[in-house]
Amino acid sequence: MYAFAQHRSVQVLDEPFYGIYLQNHGHNHPGRNEIRRRMPTTIVEVQERIINLAADGHVFIKNMASHCSALGLSFPADYQHIFLIRNPAQIILSFDKVVDNPTHEDIGIKAQYKLFTQYHSAKNLPLVLESTRVAAAPKEQLEKLCNKLSIDFEETMLSWPKGPKAYDGIWSKYWYKAVHSTTRFLSRPEVDITLPKNLRKIHEEAQFYYQQLLAHTL
Repeated sequence: MYAFAQHRSVQVLDEPFYGIYLQNHGHNHPGRNEIRRRMPTTIVEVQERIINLAADGHVFIKNMASHCSALGLSFPADYQHIFLIRNPAQIILSFDKVVDNPTHEDIGIKAQYKLFTQYHSAKNLPLVLESTRVAAAPKEQLEKLCNKLSIDFEETMLSWPKGPKAYDGIWSKYWYKAVHSTTRFLSRPEVDITLPKNLRKIHEEAQFYYQQLLAHTL
């Protein structure tokens, strides 16, 4: 999202359906009440905002797969879907720091796979990026992606200002502390992650969906 926010013809939306998702589900996520109070309460409101932004150029919508699946969202066929996948152990570890006993609905890989399967038969085939590969070769990966999207790659996409952004979601103070300290993509060496016993089953199941999606990466 931060990369596309630097593109001169792109506006970004950060998880615009999160408020509706929390309103319809009882998950005790950080900032739940504030998010529900300040965000749109209907899908129609969000869709109207997307349409209005699209009138001025391209719109990059950062969604969580669990939000889309749980809300039964079906985007128009002319939307280009991009799936960013990540080592399940890293996702589970990240969620476990903020949400007790994260589920498949939290981590989203199972939902990503289901959505990918749904959209794979649609007009525009989904694109898949793997986060480690993007971090290791951001210019190469973003050039490939922009080419698939039929937009020009811009060097400005490779860096962004440090700190919170105006387009961050309300929840950024809980989830974005690490990324707020960055100004560019950072490649870190893979490390072995030992998950606690209560999270090993979900990790084993998530690995199946991750490997299925990994086979379709750019």
